[in-house]
Amino acid sequence: MKYYLLYFCLFFIAGCASSWRKFDIKETPIPSDYPVAEAVVLLDEGEMFIREDNTAIFKHRRIIKILTSEGQNYAYLSLPFNSYSDIKKIRGRTIKSDGKCFNVDISKIVESSSFPKFILFSDAKIKSFKFPKACLGSCIEYEYEREIKSLFYWNAWNFQKEIPTLESRYILSVPKDFDFDYKTLNIEIQPQIEKQDERIIYIWEANNLPAISKEPSMPSIGNIIAKIEFFPQKFKIDKYVMDCSNWKNAACSERNLLEPQIKSNNEISEVVDSLISGIHVVEEKIKIIYEFVKSKIHYVAIEIGIGGIEPHPASEVFSNYYGDCKDMSVLLVTMFREAGIESYPALVRTNSYGKLEDSIPSLNQFNHAIVCVPNDTGYIWFDPTSDLPFGEIPNQIQGVLSLISDGELIEIPISQSARNQKLHIKLSSNGLFLGNGTITMKGQNGVEMQTFLKRKKIDERREFFEKLLTNRCASCILQDLSISLDFPIRFDFTFKGDNKGQIVGNEIFFTPNFFGRLMPMDAFSKKKRTYPVFFDYSYTKIDDVTVEFPEGYSPMAVPQNNSLENSYGSFTCSYSVEENNIHFHRELVWKKNEIPVTDYSQVKSFYEKVLEEDAREIVLTKK
Repeated sequence: MKYYLLYFCLFFIAGCASSWRKFDIKETPIPSDYPVAEAVVLLDEGEMFIREDNTAIFKHRRIIKILTSEGQNYAYLSLPFNSYSDIKKIRGRTIKSDGKCFNVDISKIVESSSFPKFILFSDAKIKSFKFPKACLGSCIEYEYEREIKSLFYWNAWNFQKEIPTLESRYILSVPKDFDFDYKTLNIEIQPQIEKQDERIIYIWEANNLPAISKEPSMPSIGNIIAKIEFFPQKFKIDKYVMDCSNWKNAACSERNLLEPQIKSNNEISEVVDSLISGIHVVEEKIKIIYEFVKSKIHYVAIEIGIGGIEPHPASEVFSNYYGDCKDMSVLLVTMFREAGIESYPALVRTNSYGKLEDSIPSLNQFNHAIVCVPNDTGYIWFDPTSDLPFGEIPNQIQGVLSLISDGELIEIPISQSARNQKLHIKLSSNGLFLGNGTITMKGQNGVEMQTFLKRKKIDERREFFEKLLTNRCASCILQDLSISLDFPIRFDFTFKGDNKGQIVGNEIFFTPNFFGRLMPMDAFSKKKRTYPVFFDYSYTKIDDVTVEFPEGYSPMAVPQNNSLENSYGSFTCSYSVEENNIHFHRELVWKKNEIPVTDYSQVKSFYEKVLEEDAREIVLTKK
């Protein structure tokens, strides 16, 4: 179907027209054109005009056609803003399927605080409104202007959405001597460039963009969406000039913002003294102070790009007992230094935001702040916003580059999550069994389990573990259970059951992995994928099982030892017989947490072979 080409004019230069530009709603898509889409973006148009003083105005216009009842959610709009990036000149309308238009009542636009309970972040606000009479078959259209006081708030432009986009355009007008970098991601697109006397205009345009489809274990939207990011080499924020011409200057600029806030006071000094009194081992001092900040200061999840780049003074964060990542990092560094421990704030771009472009120095690339403490082998890394215990690093910052105070980019090490299981099982000739076991969990996997169990009552924890066992062995009955919530998490338990194994005449068939049988993964359910496979973290599963077989029986068939390996994972399984015991050892390692589409078939085949090996049975026969 040939759609009406929406008319575009550079109204930024000509001035915003007082009336809406016309289009014929009858020439827009209908539900059968996009049978799985809730709505479709007809036009998404942004204009960024950067002034000589490094401030800017951004104008945004968007038209969306609602295709289903679920698509009516697009009739509600919220626009975030703050003291550095204000929203003004909002207007919107609904175009019904019969062509009638209903304008948004500007007086009904509601302004509210994003964080009403936290006065430190009172400037983070939202303007919200609803499009009148919007329903299936309607179009909604809106425009607004964003006055940007600092180019730190120069946002990326997303060409792609979770619904199809017919036309997306971004116009950038800059002074001719303005220095900036840009990078397109997940799309190949070159700008049209027009040079004027005093300005340069860039236009990027993309058409007929598909919706972001859903796949199991896919990366975050930020990693796969078609977009363009911008990086000014210099920008102002308040009295500071941030120089990003190279990484050293960028780090120096950030240090000038952070260091004045890293100041202790009597309250902080007294608390630090009481925490480390009588402790002489430096690592113990570090651990105690880290645990104090992590547990006592409430984290308010404002990312750098929303909450600003200047933290609050450590004394304010300490007295209010809350802060964002910058605030908590500043307080942690302040307390470390009060204890005589060298430490520095560090900036990172979390995995969910995509890889940092190390060839483009820019503070705009970072969205999180952490702390580093230098030692003999490099650095110890701390994220005070995390629930992780001392020595553990959140998976969201593992393997990423961090900007430290001297301008160096340092890769944060990757740690492995692990689940170890040990079982001793006594098997009888009639299929009954009883045994005992231990399961330990550490790393991110253990933290998630610890957080989950802490929210449960004691009887609820037992109920959870019972389900965990019976899901793998339906006839299993849990007897005794002891759970340690100290890290690493540990379960000690005893159990009994029947029908474990198939009895055929004088023979017993069974798999030794009683509670740890590997299962098919949704990540490998498709023959082909659109996006990479992404796991939250790399991990290791280790099982050691001893099966004591019945008196009067001997092994007739024991699977061969085997190992499989590629660059993404490894699998080993081994069997040994000693007197009336069969020992089974299995180890599955996922070395990387991301598998590109190009290697998907190879890794899918690897895991299918793993499942095949893991399903092999032992056969006992009566003597």
